[in-house]
Amino acid sequence: MERVTAKRAISTLLLGMLVLVASAVAAELTGTEIMQRAYESNRIDDQIATLTFTFIDADHAEKKVVYTMAWKNSRGQDGYDNKAMFFTEDPPDRKGIAYLGWLRPLGSSAQDDEWIYLPEMRMVRRIAKRGPHYTHDDEEFGHSLLERDHLQPRPVELDDHQLLKIEVVNGVNYYVVESRPKQQGFAYPYRKVISWVEQETLRPMQVHYFDMEDSPALDISFEWIQIDGKWIWKRVTAIEPTLHAKTILEISDVKINSGLSDSMFTSRLLMRGFVRP
Repeated sequence: MERVTAKRAISTLLLGMLVLVASAVAAELTGTEIMQRAYESNRIDDQIATLTFTFIDADHAEKKVVYTMAWKNSRGQDGYDNKAMFFTEDPPDRKGIAYLGWLRPLGSSAQDDEWIYLPEMRMVRRIAKRGPHYTHDDEEFGHSLLERDHLQPRPVELDDHQLLKIEVVNGVNYYVVESRPKQQGFAYPYRKVISWVEQETLRPMQVHYFDMEDSPALDISFEWIQIDGKWIWKRVTAIEPTLHAKTILEISDVKINSGLSDSMFTSRLLMRGFVRP
């Protein structure tokens, strides 16, 4: 009995030491370092995918829109963060409408360059300069809770980040990090954002947004899939906690790092349509 008790005591002591070591390692990272590593981890060069958006309003009415997307990481070249093309596949009455964006980094004062192709007019037109928050040219997106601020990684230097705690959920360790914009104002409508970042993989799993009154404004959760050694979103769910409206983004038929050329991200391709390589 004494030997069993001693063994348990030693096991408990070792476990305690491991917890202390893990806590010490975690404590070495600041909130800013955690978010910087999360921002940089698993970045890819380009992606082709099918995007299915489902919009559910407070009355549970549901609408869907499906796109083929081609996306390329510009890595700051010529001042652009990324380039993206969206080709509408469904609903049928909007099939063929296509969008092209040469997008600046979030927080940049420079304007994005955007074009849209309207098949009924057989023409590509430049989209007029707009503010940071606008209604998408695709009228279906009037129902969307997910905007560019939520889907494009926000540069870490725009915010002050504080590690609040390390939380264990279902046996998984998460960094819980609060981020507050360094400049409050119209350009970013949130007073703070709290992120649950998986400690091992640095994947954000839950993000809660709070408005300027410090009230819950939006809750976003992420499901991931690993492709060619990279973690890619499989599903993104956004819920407006007051109205219980919901937007679900499902990502399928994914192909990454296929060497997409800058030359394909032109307004001419909007008229021809996109053919998967």
